[in-house]
This record gives sequence, structure tokens and C-alpha cells, in this order.
Amino acid sequence: MKRQRVFLAICMAFFIFQSAFALDATLVGKWTTLPYTVPINPVHITLLPTGKVLIVAGSENDPTVRTYRAAVLDLTTGVFSMKDLDRDLFCNALVSLPNGQVFIAGGTKAYDPFYGNNSTNIFDPVTEQFTDGPDMAEGRWYPTLTPLADGMPVIISGLTEYGSTSNTLEFLYGISEGVYGWSNPFVAPFTPALYPHGHLLPNGQVFYSGPEPQTRMLEPDSFTWTDVAFTQYGGWRSGGASVLLPLTPGNFYTPNVVIMGGDENPATSTVERIDLSVANPEWVSVSPMKRSRIYLNATLLPDGKVLVTGGSGIKNDGTTARRLAEIFNPATNGWTNLASAQYWRDYHSVALLLPDATVLTMGGNPNRGVYDKHVERFSPPYLYTKNSSSAVVAAPRSVIKTFPGEVSYGNQFTVTFSGKTPASVVLIPPGAVTHAIDMQQRVVGLDFTVVSAGKIQVKAPPNGAIAPPGNYMMFLVDANGVPSKAKFIHIASL
Repeated sequence: MKRQRVFLAICMAFFIFQSAFALDATLVGKWTTLPYTVPINPVHITLLPTGKVLIVAGSENDPTVRTYRAAVLDLTTGVFSMKDLDRDLFCNALVSLPNGQVFIAGGTKAYDPFYGNNSTNIFDPVTEQFTDGPDMAEGRWYPTLTPLADGMPVIISGLTEYGSTSNTLEFLYGISEGVYGWSNPFVAPFTPALYPHGHLLPNGQVFYSGPEPQTRMLEPDSFTWTDVAFTQYGGWRSGGASVLLPLTPGNFYTPNVVIMGGDENPATSTVERIDLSVANPEWVSVSPMKRSRIYLNATLLPDGKVLVTGGSGIKNDGTTARRLAEIFNPATNGWTNLASAQYWRDYHSVALLLPDATVLTMGGNPNRGVYDKHVERFSPPYLYTKNSSSAVVAAPRSVIKTFPGEVSYGNQFTVTFSGKTPASVVLIPPGAVTHAIDMQQRVVGLDFTVVSAGKIQVKAPPNGAIAPPGNYMMFLVDANGVPSKAKFIHIASL
């Protein structure tokens, strides 16, 4: 009896500790359900330089739909401005161009079996209107766009208008202001996966990190491919995530890529990391996630950590829903559990870093014709602290006061601010998220010197391979990892 009482007391103490931990936003962050719902299935999403959010749904994973739609969300009002489309942009590739326009390539020509279309669209964030772009040589359904050092993207993979997987590359180029064309197609020596992961590296090459186990390198100037390394996992990480870790001058912009999760029945929790600066890069297994996940979203944060949200242990299986978020620390290769979301985010869900350093999540479409309409916002632990009474309060944040709207590579520019002197200054491009992929996600650290209280001199990135030209969110991050609210800054094209 005495042993039972001791056991019960231990269990109760553990429960109280766990409950207190779960409520402590300084440790686990906080989820908030926003007071509006999304009116279309948010399959594709990107942040605009106006601070609004573009959502592209097309036919919304519903073959009976014949009205193709997009929407612009004003985060300050919660109002969705609906946009009609003249073609089905479901399952496209989407990135921002150097001038801030959004470029959308491919989509759905037919369902069951799926066929891709070869059209492109351009969205202007100022007029909030779509116009036609140049047609591609072949259809693309589930393709990937990766911006190169000049800010123009290369497109790879996708189902063609005949239903086969394309093994050609096409490169977008500018003909004149706002007018674009495609290069001739270049044939790859392999057939890529659908929605492959591509990362622009500081040497100008593109690292292809799966989801298949053989990873590769593309040299864009010569259109040549080189095999790099097989993953330790050895299986296909379908629905997994891949991130290029922050590029910082302190480590000479050394590129490291981390892959995590994926596979289907069941998903894996395994995580691997590769240092692409060495002569013979190899994938190395690091600490696994706390949960196995397919269709997770991995979001780079201003403090350099990686937030993982959503997914499931088995593809589209709500009984294995992963509502608990977790965070990866590249400095330790370790994972920490965070707070649990209220809603399950799985197939066709998205997570997007916002200028206030929170993360917007929406969607989840495990069955056709049904998607989760709730919208949530996650506030990471860095936004909270404790006061002298040990109460959780909002962490004080620096405020950017003055800065140039546009900078050039390698140039110095001045930023004034109030609050703590930053420990780091980082640039993060607007996210472009779909199907567990962010096609232009990266964090670029900047050199800076303190001029005086509230004033720093910052050096712009050295070239477009480190930071392609275009719009970026600029965050000042203090020694405690607390970011300011971002201001948009534009890096001019060469």
C-alpha cells in the first residue's frame, strides 16, 4: 500500500510538472486559432512584399470543380480577396522573382490519371492581378522551381501533358522588364522524383536532396549532373522535408542540408545532415524527430532553428495525426517538443513564416472535397519571457526604425533601431510552400558593426549565389534569440 501511494505521488508530481511545462510558452511557444477560416483549399501559399499572403488553390484537389480560384489574405483585417483563374493551377510550382512578382509554373490538365499543363502565370503583388507568362516546352504537374544566383528559377520534374515524368530542365530568363522566356529544355541523365527538393548553394550549384536516396548536384552553367551521396535511410522520403541551414559569414557561408521524415506506411522519424563544403560529402544520421512524420512542414526561423509542424505517422491517417510541434537546433543536432496545435495539418497543408516572426499554418486535405478551414498562428518560445513575478509575458523586441529600401551586393548600409543591440542580422526571403516543400526558403546572415547606441552598419550579401536578388525580410535578433519584427528590403539584380 505504501509503495502504491509513493508511486501515485510520483505520477502526480510528473503530471503537474508536465502540465506546467505545457503551459509555459517560454519553453513550448503558443498556438492561437485565428477568428476567420480560409475559403479555399490552401494548397500553395506565399508571402507577398506587401505583407499579404497569396493562396493558390486551382481546382482544390476536387475533379468536380470547374471554377479555379486563388485568394489574397490581408493579415491585418482577416479579409480574403478572391481571384478567378482561367486555368487549373492545382499542383504547380511557385516562387518570387527579383522584381517581387510571383511566378507560377504548371498545374493540372486532367485528373485520374493526372496530366500537367505547360502554361505559366505571373501575379503582381501591387495590382493583385494575374497575367499569362511564357509557355513551357512540356506540361508540369508536381514540378519544383529553384531560384538561381540571378534570381531566375530552373524548373525540374513534373508530369507532362502525356502523363510521363519529365526528365528535362528549363531555365527562365528575362527578356525585358516583366517579360520572360524559357531556355531550350536540357535532358537530365535520370528521371527525377515529383516535387523534388532543390537548394541553391553558395558556389552557384543546385543540390538535389531527394526524396529518393541518391542525391545529386546540378551545375547550371554547363547543365551537368554529378552524383553526390546516398542517404543513410536508403528509402524514399516521400512527403518528407529538406532545408538548407542558415548561411552565415561567421562560418564562411558553409552549406549544410538537413532532411527529415517522409515515407508513407509508416513514416520515418529519421533525420540526416550533410556538409556540402567538404571534398566528399556524406549523409550523417543525427538525432531523430520526437515523432515520425509524412507531410510535415519545416520552417526556418530567424534564430536559425527549424520549426517542424504537422504531418502524420501514416499517410492521410488521422489516428496518427502529429499536432505536437518540435524544433531542431542545428548547433546541437537535437530536438525539443513544443506546444500542440489544435488542428491536424497533413496533405496539402502549409506553414509560412510571417514578418512578425510567427508562423501561419492552414490546410490539411487527406480526402478529396474536404479540407480543414481553420487558420492557426504559432508563436515560438523566443517571443516570450518571464517577469520578476515569474509570469509569462511577451519578450521585449527591438524595433527597426530606418533602413534603405534597396541594397546592392557587398555594399554597406545603415540601420537604426530601438531596443537591444542585435547579436545577428538575418535576411529571409518570402516562403513559397506546397506539399511539404518551401521552394525558396533560406536564411542569410549579414556582417555588421555597431556604430553607436541604436545604430549599426550592415554589409549586404556578397553575391546572388548566397542571396538571389529579390525581396527579403530583415530581422534583428538579440543575444537571447528574440527577433524584431521584420522590414522588407530589396536586393537589386546585378
